Amino acid sequence: MKRGQLMSQPFMYIFALLVIGFILVFGFLQVRKVLDFGKDVEEVKFENDLQKIVDRVYSLSPGSSTLVDKKDLLLPSTLDGLCFVDATNPIALSQIPFDSLREDLRLLGSSSKNIFYVVHAGEDALPASKIVHLETDGVVCFDFRLRKDFSFVLENRGDLVVLRNYEP
Repeated sequence: MKRGQLMSQPFMYIFALLVIGFILVFGFLQVRKVLDFGKDVEEVKFENDLQKIVDRVYSLSPGSSTLVDKKDLLLPSTLDGLCFVDATNPIALSQIPFDSLREDLRLLGSSSKNIFYVVHAGEDALPASKIVHLETDGVVCFDFRLRKDFSFVLENRGDLVVLRNYEP
């Protein structure tokens, strides 16, 4: 080998290592974005499915009700808990099993939102949202740290749909 060729060999290896490094970093960042996007999709799908169920019950005659459970709604994977709250009226904070949510609602005061999320520690918080035509009889919370199953009843009361706990 000639002297000039020997000197170019290490630069080829360095260049190859840099390209491989960029590919790995870029790939890791893209995979992370896709996973984060998947979490966002889970939340939106959950809210849309719940809104469809509420709209279906709202279109029924007054007094009609339906049981909703985990087979009807896919929960976002980051949830530790979920609370349905009528934040337009005074809230019985003692009925909320999550300290963080209790503090958030105390600071929030009155709000038009009626569904509040509690996520795993270290996860980005999910914003509270509003399901149209849905109200609750007080506070209805589900703690998914204990178990993943849940069920509740939606009842058409004419001008709104009321969510309440299901007690078999």
